[in-house]
Amino acid sequence: MVDTLTALKENEAKLADLTRDGMLATALALFDEEHCPVCETEWEPAEFRAVVEAQREQLKAAAAERKRVEELIAPVAVALEGLRPILRQLAVYARDLPTPLAFEPFAVVANEADRRAEALRNFLPLDDAIAALDTDWADVQPALEHIAMLSASVEALPEPTDRDAARDFLTVGQERLESWRHAMTKYASGKAKTDAAAKVHALYGTATDKALEAIYNEVETEFRGYYRDINADDESKFEAQLTPSLGKLGFEVDFYGKGFFPPGAYHSEGHQDGMGLCLYLALMKHLLGDQFTFAVLDDVLMSVDAGHRREVCTLLRTKFPKTQFVLTTHDPVWLNHMKSSKLVAGKSAITFRKWHVDHGPQEWKQIDVWAEVDQLVANNEIRAAAGQLRHYLEYAAAEWCARLGGRVEYRSDGKYELGDLLPAAIGAMNELYKKAKTTAQSWGDKARVEEINGCHTDFTAAVTQSQSEQWEINPAVHFNEWANLQRQDFAPVIAAFKQLEREFECHACGDLIYVVHTGKTKEAARCGCAKVNLNLKPKPKDAAA
Repeated sequence: MVDTLTALKENEAKLADLTRDGMLATALALFDEEHCPVCETEWEPAEFRAVVEAQREQLKAAAAERKRVEELIAPVAVALEGLRPILRQLAVYARDLPTPLAFEPFAVVANEADRRAEALRNFLPLDDAIAALDTDWADVQPALEHIAMLSASVEALPEPTDRDAARDFLTVGQERLESWRHAMTKYASGKAKTDAAAKVHALYGTATDKALEAIYNEVETEFRGYYRDINADDESKFEAQLTPSLGKLGFEVDFYGKGFFPPGAYHSEGHQDGMGLCLYLALMKHLLGDQFTFAVLDDVLMSVDAGHRREVCTLLRTKFPKTQFVLTTHDPVWLNHMKSSKLVAGKSAITFRKWHVDHGPQEWKQIDVWAEVDQLVANNEIRAAAGQLRHYLEYAAAEWCARLGGRVEYRSDGKYELGDLLPAAIGAMNELYKKAKTTAQSWGDKARVEEINGCHTDFTAAVTQSQSEQWEINPAVHFNEWANLQRQDFAPVIAAFKQLEREFECHACGDLIYVVHTGKTKEAARCGCAKVNLNLKPKPKDAAA
């Protein structure tokens, strides 16, 4: 094998340049029949191809010879690579001898074997590969001596007897028995813990399911009752089902006895909004009980049918008497329902006249409005003052009509102007005074008649004064060349309407006068402190004199 490698040394340069075959093949492909594609030298085509092909043949022969020799030395390389694990195992045995042997000689041989195997695998340079095949290892003798000592020690060991074999068998059996017993102990302990955990889990699941079902049943009962209350006219037999399901709560409602479906399946948006409110109230009652003392409902009932809003007000007032509700809406009909059902009473209703993202909402307050109007007049900004005054009077007149039952011609767009609202409010107050005087006369209360007459006279005077000055509002709002009003011209207008506003209020508490109804019958006109109390129920004709 060494001779074979030595014979290759004459052709070692070719063996190192085997990769040139690809370059030569490319040169043949790029040859333009005139110049070498590498050095641009001129060649005869046949001569060029002959030279290149001859070099390729030499390279192919060298490659075949290298392959043959590599296959020849491969077993030697494999044997050398296998020495390390063998020597490692010998070192284990060597440490177990009565006199342990050092591992270093084995390590030296193992390292040398790895180096020689790597040289054979690399093949080139050939001198290194030839040296790797040299059997004269200078450092192998200490390892051989260790092996000889190890072999002698093994030979000196007595042959095992049947008794020794039985002892070894029983020893191994005892070890395995102890391992099995230990494993069984751990298994029994783990199984006991598993069984206990399973029982705890089952008990916990049963308890929580029972508790949740009780909660669902309670909330379901409250929810069903609330929804029936606000929809008594068409869904007095309404039913609902709250059922736990995997990862969520199943919520289905009855649809006129046709079965249970999700709320969005058949119910209208208005009914769904009503369900949402009822479910919220039922949950709050369960979670907080008597501690449910405050709630904010922000425009939650805009889509509820107008015919059901009064029932919602009744529900909030009767079922939650200890809860303070803050309700917001931009729907005047809904606001009137809240007022008429006594859900919102007296000065509890607050109206915002404007809102700004930086300063927040600004409430309709008489002091604020009149202060703004007075300031505009002081600055001689009469057009702006007239617009602000008209805007406020439209709001105030609408409130007067709502409190007194003023009759305004219906408009489908809901846009009512001052000319629609103010006469209706004045007419309603006049009718109240007239009816109050007639009622007092029917009871024979002359002092009361005189008192009402005085109030009516003051009211009439305020109306007359405001009407005489009202012409200045519209010309000041709209552009008219002849309406060049000054502060002294507009001041009487402000004073007249201030006085008119006071006639719709109680002079003691400042609350607006409102009509108390029994059904459609007007019983009285009162204020918040009852200082104003106009009886509108005449003495029955058949009553004793």
